[in-house]
Amino acid sequence: GLGLPLVKRAVEGLGGTVVLEGRRGRGLRVVVTLPLAVSAAGGGGSTPRGQAARSRSTTRARESGIRDRGVASGRAVLVVEDDTALRELVATALGLRGARVTAVASSAAASALVGPFDLAIIDLTLGDARGDRVLADLRARRVLRGPAIVATGRALPAPLDAEPDAVLRKPFAIDEMTDLVAELAERLPAVDAGRS
Repeated sequence: GLGLPLVKRAVEGLGGTVVLEGRRGRGLRVVVTLPLAVSAAGGGGSTPRGQAARSRSTTRARESGIRDRGVASGRAVLVVEDDTALRELVATALGLRGARVTAVASSAAASALVGPFDLAIIDLTLGDARGDRVLADLRARRVLRGPAIVATGRALPAPLDAEPDAVLRKPFAIDEMTDLVAELAERLPAVDAGRS
């Protein structure tokens, strides 16, 4: 699936490398190397591998090139994604940026949650239900109290059981996802200090 290419793009976007090592009779070994920090010579932050900055949000990059933790700091974020690698990648990226992430693999698992969640990212094509149906259920039960992003590589079907606040087109870069989360999180009320 999309897991390994998304990991590779995310790691390279942070200035790291991904190396695949075939091990005869023992499978495949994946070595991920990330820099501790990227030098900010000349005063400003650097963009990995000399690429132009892609960010469309107001979040600042730290010297390491990783976005500030404030993208979703203290927010309860639900990720519903049946692709294991992608689910873990999204959950890790958001967790590193300060979110309190709950990640589940199915509609059935999402229907067992009581929340509350500030924001959700839901795959449209889950194995056991469409993501818009999951979103409708979460909203009806008041488990999700904030905006929702539906992730899909296809066009949205019509009609939808629930309209998302945003659509994230697969495959996506981690920066695209975190920028969108930051944009939607800005609409939410301030985080209660007792919750974080």
